[in-house]
Amino acid sequence: MKFSFALAAVAALTVAGCGGGGGSTESPGTGPQSTTTVTVTPNTFQGCTGVQSRMNAVVYYPKVNFNPPLPVLPEGSSYYARLLTTEPVIDPAEVWNLGRNPNGFTMAFSLRDVIPEGNHAGGGTLQICRDVKCTDVIPTTGNTMTYSVLVQPETRLLVAGVHTTFSEPAQVHTGDLVTVTSNIPVRWDGSMIDYGQTVVSATATQLQFIAKKASGIMYPEDGHIRGMPSLCNNQPGEFAAFHIVD
Repeated sequence: MKFSFALAAVAALTVAGCGGGGGSTESPGTGPQSTTTVTVTPNTFQGCTGVQSRMNAVVYYPKVNFNPPLPVLPEGSSYYARLLTTEPVIDPAEVWNLGRNPNGFTMAFSLRDVIPEGNHAGGGTLQICRDVKCTDVIPTTGNTMTYSVLVQPETRLLVAGVHTTFSEPAQVHTGDLVTVTSNIPVRWDGSMIDYGQTVVSATATQLQFIAKKASGIMYPEDGHIRGMPSLCNNQPGEFAAFHIVD
């Protein structure tokens, strides 16, 4: 499962170099090494998604660099990494195969299949391992990452307190003050507004306008208002439909 986040920040992680696991204790041209600095860019990620929209999210790709490089492994061996966290957002079972690359890697995080609605803030510990089960962990210090994720309910618009569809629009009259509400913050747009409806007020969760038939369109008595989530770009919006009866 993937997710989309706006990212910033850099964290430096220090990894104590260890032998074992069949690996060499030297990197080409560096001689024996005692520590490797691991830089994660960025190490903090923020964003939001809808409960049913996580599959539409963009992958988060933090870059992890080793300087100086980790010990070179023999053919057939790999380094592995995972992010340990007790929060309900990230899947802690996911392990990344880094191959033999001693210089660093790019990882892709995914969300758990089920995440409760609400704000989730937490962090995790990045582990660099010599085996796929991460039982042989390279000792690390300062290897933390943080995140903040908002999980919203799906967009639901009501016209005068009633949920509508294009086949079952709200029935309104010319001159009525029509109130459209949203359960989450949205950006408003719609064909009837575009064709000259008089907007009385608009907030992130409510739009009020005076109903009148539009001009210059095929069905002037039919209109719709769309609310697009303003916090989560990957979350789909919804249409509120109405029909002017006179």
